[in-house]
Amino acid sequence: MTIAYVDCFSGASGDMFLGALFHLGYTPEQLHRDLASLRVPGYKVSQQTRVVSGITSVKAIVETEETHVHRNLADILQLIEESKLSDRIKIQGVKLFTRLAEAEARVHNTTVDEIHFHEVGAVDSIVDILGTLCGFAYLGIEEMYCGSIPLGTGFVECQHGRIPVPAPATLELLKGYPVYQTDVEAELVTPTGALLLTSLCQFVPPPAMRLLRVGYGAGSKVLATPNLLRISLGEKVESQERKLPPGGSPIAIIEASIDDMNPEFYSYVIEKLQAAGALEVTLTAVQGKKGRPATLLTVLANPARVELLQGIIFRETTTLGVRVRNETMYGLTAERLQVELGDQRIGVKIARMGQQVTNIAPEYEDCKMAADQLALPLKDVYDLAKELARKQITQ
Repeated sequence: MTIAYVDCFSGASGDMFLGALFHLGYTPEQLHRDLASLRVPGYKVSQQTRVVSGITSVKAIVETEETHVHRNLADILQLIEESKLSDRIKIQGVKLFTRLAEAEARVHNTTVDEIHFHEVGAVDSIVDILGTLCGFAYLGIEEMYCGSIPLGTGFVECQHGRIPVPAPATLELLKGYPVYQTDVEAELVTPTGALLLTSLCQFVPPPAMRLLRVGYGAGSKVLATPNLLRISLGEKVESQERKLPPGGSPIAIIEASIDDMNPEFYSYVIEKLQAAGALEVTLTAVQGKKGRPATLLTVLANPARVELLQGIIFRETTTLGVRVRNETMYGLTAERLQVELGDQRIGVKIARMGQQVTNIAPEYEDCKMAADQLALPLKDVYDLAKELARKQITQ
């Protein structure tokens, strides 16, 4: 499996993502072919080699003829749906622009239907976002990882006038994700950069990989640090996916009893916790104070992530306190392989106790995608993937 680690030590923007992907082997010519069916006005994408602090990088340049066109979410979704992009890219594109509209709506206290994208609705931003999705697909990258995100300070000019850095929409998109403040007076992370990072990457320590290539995407500004986005590409070392030491490994358990929160909010909270590195999140029905029905929120995590995760719980739920305890986790060795069903690739986890296989578990999202593409029942795809994996490990 091909994976990537996105190192945003100087922030991230859409053109920095494209530049790094060009450095890794994706090309402007391929981008034009990928987006040829997208019904947008004339644009031209090119690349320029730059040396930043002695490091060779690529600057992506998107030139457009369009000026001052504002699009709403429906306009952009229609562009995506009417294109000949792959189903996977369409699904990702719809998800990203919908997230962006929701963030903008919260900032401006309105609805997604009334939001008109300004900078991010322009052709260059649409090309940045959909081109990045196409670039990751072209390079065969299946999983992406990222660490903490640096934030700048100061002010920036936009359609709404002078606003503080980070931009309000950027902060909305970064809620629940690990960030840290710097004293750099610049917009290190743009809304497009925040959208791509938080939508595509897992914010957990990356698994072991066999490093293949490294790409650097150059930003436009000159900063005290190299203004680059680094993407490291490699092959996942399958046998290292999960190996607990014989004596077990430390794990933190965070719990909160909640009896006064809208139940609709729990799925959102769970998504935020998982995106921030929670290993497992469960909900249990319990009896609370004064006999009231309550919900026990339980989070399993690496002890180093306790502060981040409990902060999310305090911000996103109505609880006034959490309980934290450290325990020891024991587990089986797990490895991952891929099987092919038609033209679809499905990841499968294999659990072993010593040399004995104890469980074969196809990845749900892969099976769901394959079921849609092959017009097969999901349960049949799941069974076929298990059988193919079983044959592969016994060969």
